[in-house]
Amino acid sequence: MAGMTPNPTTEWVAQQARNIAMEFQEQAHKPTHLIRDNDGKFPAQFDEVFKAENVEVVRTAIRAPNMNAFIERWIQSLQIECLDHFVVFGEDHYRHLIESYLAYYNGQRPHQSLENLPLDGHVHDPPADWSPDEVVCTESLGGVLKSYSWKAAA
Repeated sequence: MAGMTPNPTTEWVAQQARNIAMEFQEQAHKPTHLIRDNDGKFPAQFDEVFKAENVEVVRTAIRAPNMNAFIERWIQSLQIECLDHFVVFGEDHYRHLIESYLAYYNGQRPHQSLENLPLDGHVHDPPADWSPDEVVCTESLGGVLKSYSWKAAA
């Protein structure tokens, strides 16, 4: 949802907060909390944008990564499942890898906490008399990310 930059400034971070707040307005289920660390690049305007959207900003304790374990685990998934397989050639390539992984993570990757369903919860039941020939493998990022589905009924 937010942009990326190698050199974030307080102005840039505040603008990203406004951009994300606009995204939140379009969502059916709006977030109620935003967990962030104590980086000095988060200006007061950053928190104010979210407070205006009725989103409580929760700051983590210093040197306490377990306070934000969900994002720490997501970053680990991105690293292990995607980025460890590539030599990144510039910012555009990096953005492509992350955007492709996000599409896979949100739409196709099974999640154990959701009984191995993707985040969107969309799954097709197998046909009553299925055979292995009816399973289709979809690959992205040169085969690093794979997902499987049933062939569409003819």
